[in-house]
Amino acid sequence: MKTKNVKKILSITIISLIVAITIATVILAIIPKKLYNPIPTNYSAVTVYKDKNKNNYSEAISDENKAIIDKINELQAKSVKDNMLSALFQGTGSYECRVVSYNEGNVMTSIADVSGAVCLVFQYLEEQELIWQGEKYTNPQATNPNKVVTYTKIFMPISSNESFEECTVYLADNSNKSSYQIKFLAHQSELYDYLISLEWPMVSE
Repeated sequence: MKTKNVKKILSITIISLIVAITIATVILAIIPKKLYNPIPTNYSAVTVYKDKNKNNYSEAISDENKAIIDKINELQAKSVKDNMLSALFQGTGSYECRVVSYNEGNVMTSIADVSGAVCLVFQYLEEQELIWQGEKYTNPQATNPNKVVTYTKIFMPISSNESFEECTVYLADNSNKSSYQIKFLAHQSELYDYLISLEWPMVSE
């Protein structure tokens, strides 16, 4: 009799544990976790580069352009969305985005306008200050350590990665010179596929 009671209690405990784990898993999968998005959406235009071709889009040009920009914004935001379950098992929760000081030179020729590359270039009408963790970002190692890092363009190479991988954006001035990068996590496959699907002109050598 005692053995039966022990087995019954044990069975109930195991079932309760399985139910609790299942519920916890479902809840973790539902709870969203927003990762760092390096692109402020107040840009005036975006240029899409693909294998040495380019398309320019501005909301001021047409409703079709606005629809394309809206889709790019949607997929870019989606590429940095995660959930707590994924963050737990993929390690995205422990990843730290960072600003890297590095003189990349002209990123138009080395990043965007190269054979095989897919890249977005976001253009801003006015000089933008880099806001990092809620504060204006300065580089204590720079010649002027009190000068806030600024940019007028952001170059974002796009990859077809379906899982979260480290990605890079390049902050540049009007001459396309970049001295600062931002490293962040994203899964860009949907954005990549959308950009590839846009109508493209013939390659001009």
